Amino acid sequence: MRPPGNVTPYDIPLSTMWFDEQGIFCSIAKKNASITKEALEDSFNFIRKHVGEKKICWIGDVTHAAFPTKEAREYAGEETPKLVQALAIIVNSEISKLVANAFLRVQKPPYPTKMFTNEKEAREWLQQYL
Repeated sequence: MRPPGNVTPYDIPLSTMWFDEQGIFCSIAKKNASITKEALEDSFNFIRKHVGEKKICWIGDVTHAAFPTKEAREYAGEETPKLVQALAIIVNSEISKLVANAFLRVQKPPYPTKMFTNEKEAREWLQQYL
């Protein structure tokens, strides 16, 4: 996944982010960026600054994401539902997708979430929530 040439991407410590022409919020996790509560707070504050209280449809490529700290996971569990209408997550392999989907069945988020290995399929799935 890459930002198209007609949008301005925002580079923040955890990821590169942008809104596409359909209004989908897109992000690409930076390789081995330390996912702490403070880093997530910065990311979520960035999103709120651009969308206010509106919930977003989010497509995130987490192929290179590091594992978040316990504090970051707890913060994300509390705050992500306040921001997200639907979440499509791109992973780099079918094995990663299977493991992540199994985890999501146990820790089901309160918004539609689905794993993909293909950006086009992820975007098609998100269309129903725009």
